[in-house]
Amino acid sequence: MYEQDTQGFSLNQKFVIFLVAVVCLASVLVVAIIRERIVTPVRYTMTVSAEGEAIAVPDIATVTIGVKTPEKMKVNQVVAENTETMNKIIGAIKDQGVEEKDIKTTTYRLYPVYDYTERAGRRLKGYTLTQEVQVKIRDLEKIGQIIEVATASGANQVGDVSFTIDDQDALKTQARNKAIEKAKNKAKEISNASGVRLGRIVNVTESAVPTAYPVYKYMEEAVGYGGAGAETPQIEAGEMEINVTVSLTYEVK
Repeated sequence: MYEQDTQGFSLNQKFVIFLVAVVCLASVLVVAIIRERIVTPVRYTMTVSAEGEAIAVPDIATVTIGVKTPEKMKVNQVVAENTETMNKIIGAIKDQGVEEKDIKTTTYRLYPVYDYTERAGRRLKGYTLTQEVQVKIRDLEKIGQIIEVATASGANQVGDVSFTIDDQDALKTQARNKAIEKAKNKAKEISNASGVRLGRIVNVTESAVPTAYPVYKYMEEAVGYGGAGAETPQIEAGEMEINVTVSLTYEVK
């Protein structure tokens, strides 16, 4: 007679039940692995990349215009003189049709100026103030004229001329479409040359880089750079190119 537990099963019966359970579990795992292999086969892919470009003439220019006031012994003196000059410059720029929203202060720097001598060491000469504004110019024909009136009003720092396009979405779409077409053609060429059959596109990535090509020239004798009444500085917008790189990932058969 076999020894039985409280539930009426012998030890041998319990062992047999355990073995059956293990075998069943192993069978389920094997079936799952086989099913996974059948239902989800290994997928091979091929990725191709291409670049598309779109070129247009910029419609917005930005230029930095500023004034650096020579040192004064008192802070309030240098601040008052610099503020008066900058207000005059901004007023002249607005008279050219530039709106207040397109003029932004980017630099306001007040600092002491020292003189160094071997005998006296460091000696405070006074304080100087530099103030700069970034001007967005929407009428590109007025770039040189705006610089001219600004320097005539006291600006002694002009630079960082750059160009851009206000709405770049249309250009990006144009460049993207070109890149996708090139990538598809490249994939077909590879498929024809290698004998690989293309399946569906399973992934698309892109990156866009705007590149401006400004061409600008300052006349040496322009107003504020050598004498009043001289020729207006010539600044050309050139062209702006937007490049979009697209990568297409295909299933291959």
